[in-house]
Amino acid sequence: MKQPKKNKIWVIVGIVAFVAALASLFVYGALSRESELEQQVRQAKEEGCLPLVLLSSMTGSYQYVGTDAAWTAQYAVDQINQTGGINGTPVRLIVADTGSSPDSAQRLLEDVQSQLLCVLGPVNAPETAAVAEDVAQYGLLDIGTYSFQGALEQAAPYGAAYMSQSVKGEIAGVTAWAACNPDIHSIVIFSDQADSSKQESAAALQEYLPQLGIEVLEVVDVPMDSNQRQYMQAAIQALNRKPEGYLSLLDDNGYANILLQLRQRGVEEGRRIISSFTGFTQDMIDLAGDNLDGTYIWSKFNPYEESSQWAELSLVYQEEHGGAIPLNTIVVDLYDAIMALKQCCEELNITGNGNNQTVQREQVAQWFYNSPEVQGIQSTFYWKDGEKIKDYVLFVFEEDTPVKQEK
Repeated sequence: MKQPKKNKIWVIVGIVAFVAALASLFVYGALSRESELEQQVRQAKEEGCLPLVLLSSMTGSYQYVGTDAAWTAQYAVDQINQTGGINGTPVRLIVADTGSSPDSAQRLLEDVQSQLLCVLGPVNAPETAAVAEDVAQYGLLDIGTYSFQGALEQAAPYGAAYMSQSVKGEIAGVTAWAACNPDIHSIVIFSDQADSSKQESAAALQEYLPQLGIEVLEVVDVPMDSNQRQYMQAAIQALNRKPEGYLSLLDDNGYANILLQLRQRGVEEGRRIISSFTGFTQDMIDLAGDNLDGTYIWSKFNPYEESSQWAELSLVYQEEHGGAIPLNTIVVDLYDAIMALKQCCEELNITGNGNNQTVQREQVAQWFYNSPEVQGIQSTFYWKDGEKIKDYVLFVFEEDTPVKQEK
């Protein structure tokens, strides 16, 4: 017996409705499984923007870097959008908090890597080391903290350091300091040996300093989250070696506390102490105060530069940070990196959207890996095999004011 035609139609309609319902459930399920970061990236693209994701430690041990990174990135993006975006496409900054956790940085990157033209960050060495092999596998340019050689090699050719190499800076800084203090022939190094970049710097200095006639008597380990008792013990451990000088690779809080301990225990001549750029923040200066008098510190930029662009950025920063001057190197370095991304995309006529994203990703990665010379907010620089090449700056403190030393 033939089935009535009308019934057949209803069967077909039912099947179509069922399939549509399943499809809707699939789409809904896929969207509901999206992370917050994935949703933000998708929405930016749907609204015609170029999503620029910054993996930043907004909380946790590296918050002091992450908050400045986020501020700088937003400032740079605002500047770009005020002048028409990148090739007419507005840029939308999306800050993803890593919580100062390497595992979190990896998870966040994995969530969105397929949707991005490139990624900014992580903004600290341990997290960057954690994602280095991942970005090489994804074929995604990562403009991160590749300031030491190990991670840069793992990420090649998709890692580009937004800052210049820390090891080379440590060597340049201590070389200039030694030239100013030729009577110093032995030192102790303070380092956080849980930080791979500081490990690499300490090892390089131990190998290099004998060429200057300086013996490294000991590397004293000072963990990032040390308490006052640990700072005291570290200072006494160093003093017991009777060095003629002291070199700190610590962050701002660690360096300030070690400096205070050394001063309290009789180190009167500030010239015998030098700090890495990692200690150069307003919080360090506020904590150490006049104990800084005569001490040295090197940096990857000059926070007191008088050029108009830098003066404008610095003024806005001070207005939004209670009058504090931007001392963290990430301010100038991340700003320059984002402006370099704009230059790259405009030279290659890239928008970051469209069906040829794979090709665009490769073009951008190649440009950054070996770039032309770029005019930064303070000086020119370029990338060679992912390494950022630029000059370093040495300061000596007069009371609590850093004064640039001429070469």
